[in-house]
Amino acid sequence: MAPATPQLLWAEPVLAARRQDGRIPLFGNGEETRGPFVRDDAVDLILKVVSYGSTGVLNLATGASATFRAVAEMVAAHAGRPVEIAPSPRRAR
Repeated sequence: MAPATPQLLWAEPVLAARRQDGRIPLFGNGEETRGPFVRDDAVDLILKVVSYGSTGVLNLATGASATFRAVAEMVAAHAGRPVEIAPSPRRAR
């Protein structure tokens, strides 16, 4: 099932897991946040960096962030079937 809108890069594993078995695994309770961006924006930036011959560290960010749980809940709400959001216990190393 292809998404109707561009996928968030860090959400793609969540989408893949949801498609395979109807389960979205989370690390801990999904409270960690990331700044999502659209794949097309990342591709445009990479092309500009390459064409200008830029070097060094590059950080692509939107200034907004969302928790992994919020993204999983959004995916589950639009799945069209039951989806389990499965937190996992954190383990000490």
